[in-house]
Amino acid sequence: MKTYSCSKYYIVILLLIIPFSVLFSQQREPRPPGNRSHEILPKPARLTLEQEAAAIEYIRVHKPKLYELLQKIKLNKPQGYNETLQMAYRQMVRMEEMQQRDPEMYERVKLENKLDQDAQLLAQAIQKLEEADEIEAQKKELKQKLNELFDLRQENRLDEIRKLEQRIQELKENNAKRLANKELIVQRRMNELLGKRDELDW
Repeated sequence: MKTYSCSKYYIVILLLIIPFSVLFSQQREPRPPGNRSHEILPKPARLTLEQEAAAIEYIRVHKPKLYELLQKIKLNKPQGYNETLQMAYRQMVRMEEMQQRDPEMYERVKLENKLDQDAQLLAQAIQKLEEADEIEAQKKELKQKLNELFDLRQENRLDEIRKLEQRIQELKENNAKRLANKELIVQRRMNELLGKRDELDW
């Protein structure tokens, strides 16, 4: 049985967790343009004890393989351990938000993440096999999983495209309304700057 160094455990952890964070970056709903400086918040250097416990439990329940590997780097690689917990906590929060906002997408994201992790673990197992027949059989299973994963990702991307198209249409309609009411909008803003009360104000 092969013995992995702590650095190799850290690499495997990143392989298990990074695709999930990339996926969430793609699944965020589009937001209207404007000043978003208030949304840019510094990432915490460390989680609180309560947040850390929640992240560990989330990993234990949803990512048992990651949980097993994480225990092996806790003492020897504390920085990697803490960074992994921070990523897991952010993912947990986003999953909870998605579950409330879009339950159907939430289920598809869960399945996509599971298929991706299964494919990675199966690929690692294949590399350790020696029998040609067994290798070919496992390769067929891996290809099947990758085909299923590809189809699911395409479905998720199409859903994202539909949402973007809907948002673009809403922006176009809003822009047309503003253009049609340019005189009123400009006059209201001028009154506001001059301290005059709007005649249509409550």
